[in-house]
Amino acid sequence: MTNILNDCLAKSQALEIRQDKKLRPCCVFSGRGVDSLLDFQGYTDNEVQSACSKCISNETNGLSSRRDFYQNVLIDQDYGFFYDLQMSSLCNLQCRFCNPNYSTRLVPTYEFLKKHTDMEEEYTNVTSKWNPDLEKYLVEEINQKTKTSRVILSVKGGEPTIQPEFPVFLDKLQHKENIRLKIITNLQELPEYLKTAVGHFHKTEIGVSLEGVEETYEYQRELAKWDKFKNHVDELTYLKKHCDNLDVVFKPTISNHVIGDLDRLLGFLKSYDNQGWVRLKSGGLNTMVHWPNHLNPLHLPLLLKTDLLKIIPNEFSTIKSAIEKNPVNLKYWNHFIKHTRLLDEYYGTDFFNTPTGKIFQSYM
Repeated sequence: MTNILNDCLAKSQALEIRQDKKLRPCCVFSGRGVDSLLDFQGYTDNEVQSACSKCISNETNGLSSRRDFYQNVLIDQDYGFFYDLQMSSLCNLQCRFCNPNYSTRLVPTYEFLKKHTDMEEEYTNVTSKWNPDLEKYLVEEINQKTKTSRVILSVKGGEPTIQPEFPVFLDKLQHKENIRLKIITNLQELPEYLKTAVGHFHKTEIGVSLEGVEETYEYQRELAKWDKFKNHVDELTYLKKHCDNLDVVFKPTISNHVIGDLDRLLGFLKSYDNQGWVRLKSGGLNTMVHWPNHLNPLHLPLLLKTDLLKIIPNEFSTIKSAIEKNPVNLKYWNHFIKHTRLLDEYYGTDFFNTPTGKIFQSYM
């Protein structure tokens, strides 16, 4: 049995921290978290075989893996370490594909769902605050490393822009000129401190999550406002023109609730191609929700798939191909129907008023 972690830079030059305060080599490592970087050396071959299954599968099938990613950003781009932080679940939205580990707003929603479904998941990693000891450790380690080398610092949520610890953390970093900062945000907020801070880092990348436009966007991202999002996108566009070290990129993720409205999404994304935003290639357009399974478009009924394949733009070719080849799963489809109806009841929304819902209606 080959232990691929031994040949992966994540073992010695990367660190992921989730809300459970445990350390893992990277964000796709699905094994147990540990308390010390030294404990990475103690993963058994069997543990690695299971925890690294995504990279093993991708590499077996000739696809790019997270291990390839680290080779690219750490060696080829000359960075010494990669920090991947998810320090708090505090969020301002309750998106339909998310769960309480990544949004405190979803705790009441999931309590409602547990009363009306056979859901048994326990969400034990929900936290609305950064751990101060962990933050202190990170500040000291990053400041020490960046005296002599460059690092990548990726911060995800929850929603970093509303977490009060985030600007304080950024302010404590002493060698910003040696830090490439990556932030994932829903862009419902664009605070002044962030607009000011981006120019002080070696590079800054702001990744903006979205899955649709207008009513599709607001349905998928409960509590979000499209006009507010659009205004902040335009602010970022202006900021990019005046800040050479800033990259801005959309991060779409496709689910059942948006799959019938991809033409408008594509039009919106293309409208920013020549305004400084990173142009999305095939890989950036073809990311699907893989969990929860009932939101994954691969499992839809055959006749519905046939209708969708006629209208999904060819730019989403990987998704189209996967939908066509994947078998129908009626268990997941029935789960999708039940959860969609329950969430509409709880939020006072109506899926059938969205472009995708109008396509799905006769099948539900």
